[in-house]
Amino acid sequence: MKPNQMLAHYRVGEKIGAGGMGEVYRATDTVLGREVALKILPPEFAADTDRMARFQREAKVLASLNHPNIAAIYGFESTDDCTFLAMELVEGDDLSEVLKSGPLSWEEAVDVARQIAEGLEEAHEKGIIHRDLKPANVKRTADGKVKVLDFGLARAFSGETAGEGDPSSAATMTAAMTQTGTVLGTAAYMSPEQARGKDLDRRADIWAFGVVLFEMLTGKQLFAGETASDTLAGILKTEPDWNTLPDGLPFQVERVLRRCLSKEARQRLRDIGEARVRLEDPTAESGMFSGPMEAVHLPEGRRPLGFIPWILLAASLAFAGWMTFGRSEATVERPYLHLAIPAPTDAQFEIGGSYPGLPAISPDGRHIAFSAQAESDNTIQLYVRSIDTGDAVALDGTHDAQYPFWSPDGQWIGFFDRKEGLKKIMVGGGPSQTVCDAVNAKGGSWNEDGQIIFTPEYNASLYVVSALGGQAKQITDVTAEDGFDSHRHPQFLPDGRHFLYLARGTGGQDSEIRLGSLDGGDPKVVMRSVTNVEYANGYLLYLNQRTLMAQVFDLDTAELVGQPVPVADDIMLIMGAAKGVFSASREGSLVFMRGKRQLESSLSWLDRTGREIAPVGDLGDYGTVKLSPDNKRAALTVIDRQAGTQDLWVLEIARNFRTRLTNHPAEETYPVWSPDGRALYFVSDRNGFYEVFRRNIGGTGEAEKILALDTATLLWDISPDGRTLLYSIVGEETGLDLYSIDVDGSSEPRLLRRTPMDDGVAFFSPDGNWISFWSQEAGEGQVYLTPWPGLDHISQVSTTTGTWSFWHPNGRELLFQEEGGGMMTVTLTPADGYLDISAPVPLFDHAGVQLEGNWLDLAADGERFLAVNSYESDPPTHCDLVIGWPGRLQQP
Repeated sequence: MKPNQMLAHYRVGEKIGAGGMGEVYRATDTVLGREVALKILPPEFAADTDRMARFQREAKVLASLNHPNIAAIYGFESTDDCTFLAMELVEGDDLSEVLKSGPLSWEEAVDVARQIAEGLEEAHEKGIIHRDLKPANVKRTADGKVKVLDFGLARAFSGETAGEGDPSSAATMTAAMTQTGTVLGTAAYMSPEQARGKDLDRRADIWAFGVVLFEMLTGKQLFAGETASDTLAGILKTEPDWNTLPDGLPFQVERVLRRCLSKEARQRLRDIGEARVRLEDPTAESGMFSGPMEAVHLPEGRRPLGFIPWILLAASLAFAGWMTFGRSEATVERPYLHLAIPAPTDAQFEIGGSYPGLPAISPDGRHIAFSAQAESDNTIQLYVRSIDTGDAVALDGTHDAQYPFWSPDGQWIGFFDRKEGLKKIMVGGGPSQTVCDAVNAKGGSWNEDGQIIFTPEYNASLYVVSALGGQAKQITDVTAEDGFDSHRHPQFLPDGRHFLYLARGTGGQDSEIRLGSLDGGDPKVVMRSVTNVEYANGYLLYLNQRTLMAQVFDLDTAELVGQPVPVADDIMLIMGAAKGVFSASREGSLVFMRGKRQLESSLSWLDRTGREIAPVGDLGDYGTVKLSPDNKRAALTVIDRQAGTQDLWVLEIARNFRTRLTNHPAEETYPVWSPDGRALYFVSDRNGFYEVFRRNIGGTGEAEKILALDTATLLWDISPDGRTLLYSIVGEETGLDLYSIDVDGSSEPRLLRRTPMDDGVAFFSPDGNWISFWSQEAGEGQVYLTPWPGLDHISQVSTTTGTWSFWHPNGRELLFQEEGGGMMTVTLTPADGYLDISAPVPLFDHAGVQLEGNWLDLAADGERFLAVNSYESDPPTHCDLVIGWPGRLQQP
């Protein structure tokens, strides 16, 4: 190019760079009057029609990125002379030039990394992966603004040849880059899966981000070798030398690095946004609260930075000396402390979807109760962490404890056991006591009169029972109103008679926070909210998006007063439970967790050993999966992050083409394919409770309601002849009862099995002569077999536990999952009207067990599974404890 040469409406200036993707020139946009950068593509590339068409499609997608930390693409144009991209001109040195002078200070490196993460987060949210993140693609302007360059162009170009010079920066691109298994990226910054030529997702960028951050902190390339092969070998085989990191580096920063640089992609940080959040407060975890706490008064007006490690060594004041408990609603001025409470040793917090055991702080602020899962045997039980003593203590007799809550005097903990109902246990331990039945409870609260208000089931009204035990009494009626499916997460107010609760909306109805009373009367709507609220210290605490807000709440008028004030951001939200992870005490302490419980998930084929054969489709918010009879399609439940509900999509596996089947604001799940694969049956709570609908695949009509029983219905399977549905409903005095009914409505529902506990998860054998089902009659859930339609006898299949079952197409093998996720198989041998059942043989472990639908399905060949791999963020290593939060609120 010659100076002042015109390319379209761009006047070319000096050359400012060159690389495998072409030369870069400064230019002036004569139409808009702005300086730009023109990337002139090589002639051999421009002559390739197919590659040009692909590049143009990719460039259009990349041009949609609009973020202050991403260098924008303005246009893609061709002239008689050349083909070029017009891009944002970013002044300043790129990071590779800056690092030639040595490492950055850790503060400077963290600032740059945080801005890179912000740009990556924006792109990842739009499904765009950089694929070639390295210091040369990062520029910092004179005012400190960081810009990431060449976003996604490695994929779009897909034809760059290896360069000369420094072998660690040699690109390994070939003309066949778009084929599965090829390697994209620059060698020194490639992820292990990238170096092996595997398909990529955003975790490749997260690895490269970690490598760049490591290089900024040390001034040296992490995996540089003499040749590109040596570099790739280093990536695959060697570990970073963590001792080269600078002294004084906050633990938080090193933790981000270690999570980004995990060679196993599944163990890597799942979302760059998590890195961004952690780097925004890099000193936040430099002091983990693992021992007794002593109070230190801070200078007036001074807010501590993050978690303050040195205060943990103070010995002058005893915690109990200033931590007092009173019945008054007036807030006593407390020293402001912000600490991290770690998970128990060799255990992790239990925050799983439908049955979380979320942290609950005692009324006097002295203890935190929560559930945790032991790493040794996966046992889930209740733990209590005393603020003024040592480690958390596990409480025996609290197996599978969920939704803990406290008695007003802090001496007892109430909790729920899915098998044994509402229970209580003394804070110091001892035998647990059953209060009353509760199948799938959604929260409780305890008043000073010894009454407990609770939700016994996921779709139930509120009930009240004496803490001493007895018959529970219904006090609200969710069935009497349209558009709501449950009343949950109650909390008594200080008078012990009134209470707040969440009425969860369905079918487009907004969820509501209501004020009710044990004395009866119509409830009052206090506010709209998709999650729980808590009253403490004169404030109502609630989530706005994922920011915890506090707003003055007048107990006399039950009205919110003034403007809300932010307390903490990035609060974890358990969307399926409609529960924000925060809990407040009466004396001015607050415990909460940050982060996202589940970030994304992927689909992949697994063999019978659980080994991943091949990925399927793109990343998404998948809930469950169900293969079509011919295995060409899969029905997926996909979570709507905004509404918190699930919709049904159909994935054409070969084309990786996903079509939305339902678009109703209600919850739609439990998909079942018709035997011919032309329709899907599913359940939807459009009318406040689950009913069965049918929708033709590829049709344009509305879904047809085919089964409405005026009670919540869970759908399991359809017979091979397409005539009979298996489903469950909740009995009046039992758990789930198993039924069948003819699809055409020619018969009345037939009760197949009713026990005091749950019965369901039933499936027809391929020949339609047997059904497998799940029952909790024996205490632990087990898988059983019975002949169809006679149900003449029942045989237990599982020997320890069992949940979901899968029939092999030959009908002579049944596979099932244990409660812990382990996949088992048994051989079935016909013998005089019975099936002889072999001893179960383990196949592999998979973390996909839930009543709401399964996370994997058996293929028609019986040799593969299509599995949802839930990229759930690792359970938090700590929960946040803030003492004295009301005194720090800045009223607007």
